Amino acid sequence: MMLTRFAFLSLLASAGAVDHIQQPKKSPVLNQVTSQGCFDSLPNETISGQNSTFNTVGTCADYCQEKNTEVALLQGKSCFCSHSYPPEDSQVDDDQCDGPCPGYPRDACGGKDAFSVYNLGVNLLPGYDDGENKGETAATSTASALTKSAATSTTHNASADAEKASATKSEQGSVSTAAVEEPSKVANSASDSVVPATPSPTTSTVPNNGALRFSNPIGNAVHLMRQFLE
Repeated sequence: MMLTRFAFLSLLASAGAVDHIQQPKKSPVLNQVTSQGCFDSLPNETISGQNSTFNTVGTCADYCQEKNTEVALLQGKSCFCSHSYPPEDSQVDDDQCDGPCPGYPRDACGGKDAFSVYNLGVNLLPGYDDGENKGETAATSTASALTKSAATSTTHNASADAEKASATKSEQGSVSTAAVEEPSKVANSASDSVVPATPSPTTSTVPNNGALRFSNPIGNAVHLMRQFLE
């Protein structure tokens, strides 16, 4: 009887010891907290969390969701939050995270030099801190495309402005040329329309021009008659 009781207690102890070993990595599920394994380091961009004697996977996950992060990391009483997993090459065997959570011993809260990592179900592809981040890559590509589009648009607008300026300058040059040519045409037109001057009467160079009209006999007779009548 005593042996059976001892065996039962040993079984419970063994079961308890197994319970708080890190759960195997699972595929992230939307709106669910899922284990992502055990790591021996933290991400570079880690938000210092809270220390609590009642630290559990659930309380740490809630805290990190309030901080608008996607990943929760636990070690003993400490809860950390991040936007990414630790470096992928820092992942270790799950049995390295064998420390029970203070608030719920059946959960694993890291180990001596290890952290239990959980996805919070907000971003299913937060990526690793070493840059293997599909979501981040997509965001970077989108930002690059927008930047390129903006640069192209700016270049196009600058080219269009340059063309407009060139066209305006050309039009102004045409107007100036027309303005110069117009007075010239008017002057030429005025020159062409000048009426030739009428020759002024000139004094006859023929001597006694008036007297010649009376050089014939009839003229002399008329002249004498006029003198007689006078």
